[in-house]
Amino acid sequence: MESHEGLAFAKDGADGDKKIVSGMTLWFKFVCYVVIVLPKLVIGVLLAFYGSGFLLVSDGNESLILNTVGLTFITDRRAHLLFHGARQC
Repeated sequence: MESHEGLAFAKDGADGDKKIVSGMTLWFKFVCYVVIVLPKLVIGVLLAFYGSGFLLVSDGNESLILNTVGLTFITDRRAHLLFHGARQC
């Protein structure tokens, strides 16, 4: 396999033509969006919606601060899990 200006070429065995081998297929991109991006977006929107409602019904300042710290912990923990899980792959 040879490389030219960021593109990878693979020689076809039969006629010697060069084919560009680059990127992901459309099907793989679709699967990545459905399996990774869409659930992450849905979880983020639901967490923002229900988390803000949870903060709005707090009784006093002490409860509001405690619930805000808890919501921040949940969102940060989710980001840490995603980062460490992706790093091990």
